[in-house]
Amino acid sequence: MSIKPIQSKKLCRQCEEVFVTTSKKFINCSSCRKTEKKTDWVSKFLNSNFGLWLVNRIAEHQTFKAVDFTSNGLSELYALYKLRKKYCQYSYNKGWSSALELDLCHLYPVKSGAEFTGELSPRNLIIAPSKINRHLGNKVFEVGHKVGLPPPSKRVKGVAAVRQSIKKNKSFRGAVIAFQSTHKLKPSKKGLVEGVIEAKGKFSLMDVAENEFTRLSLNVPKVGSAEVQFMIALQGAQSLRPSKGQAICLDKDELKEQRLWATEPWVRELSDVELTTFVNLKLHLRDGEVTIQNRNFSVGRLYDSYIKNDLHNRFSCTFLNKEVSDLAYEEVVRAFTGKCNAPIQQIKIEEVVEDNW
Repeated sequence: MSIKPIQSKKLCRQCEEVFVTTSKKFINCSSCRKTEKKTDWVSKFLNSNFGLWLVNRIAEHQTFKAVDFTSNGLSELYALYKLRKKYCQYSYNKGWSSALELDLCHLYPVKSGAEFTGELSPRNLIIAPSKINRHLGNKVFEVGHKVGLPPPSKRVKGVAAVRQSIKKNKSFRGAVIAFQSTHKLKPSKKGLVEGVIEAKGKFSLMDVAENEFTRLSLNVPKVGSAEVQFMIALQGAQSLRPSKGQAICLDKDELKEQRLWATEPWVRELSDVELTTFVNLKLHLRDGEVTIQNRNFSVGRLYDSYIKNDLHNRFSCTFLNKEVSDLAYEEVVRAFTGKCNAPIQQIKIEEVVEDNW
């Protein structure tokens, strides 16, 4: 004979509504307990390394307009935040140190001296040497992406105001809760350097430069050292476009002909955009460009990365999202190999879960 649990009525200490429970531990109703859990998620986010960094950056910008404060927007920014730490290559020997000193630098600066501020977004941030970031400061070169500042009376003033807005604003709070349901960040630990990630694999400064220029679709001349190339990028590399070897554009008749003469059935099933990219890559027009997953790439650089068995590594640093990175990789490799399902190469960058430091 089973014993039925005894139900009792209690008064919720939060909403002061009566609720029924079989537990002696519960002092709040289920609705308020769920709210408490979500509040705890927000608190952990705000006290995590990424949350502390983000709050300080928004305070510097003085407006939430500079950041895409949605779950997806936060996830993209977090992926870039982690990527910088991977490139730093931390190690421990009687204290933490890094092989490279790198910052998330704004292409359009935070303080321009005008009524604008640079976006706090992956498209306006570049991982670059800290000393270059300090040297350029808030100089404006009219590159990157910016947003207009609200009137002084409506600007967010100080870290405390930013934290309070995230806690109270339903939209911001909802974005953090959705983000935390996936990433589950925890408060940082005292006595340790900011958010260390021990990443396997070595990166030179030139590796970082090439990966970042590809991620941002910057056409930077291969001249001088990596530092020189970063200086060029931060001072307006977007205006530098190749003047020769443009990609072949196929009209409807040419696309039809390509499908007609294709020896593999899967080639005929490609979309017009994919087929055009396939033809350009197959011809190995080294001076040309192709568009893959809405980003422009040099055919020559793609082929060089493929030969060096480094293509998947490059794409993983460019797109940040693994699914998009894999699609881009497959699109290029099938053109170079003529095979629809080419095996994925060994990825040199290891995915690292939030460090919780």
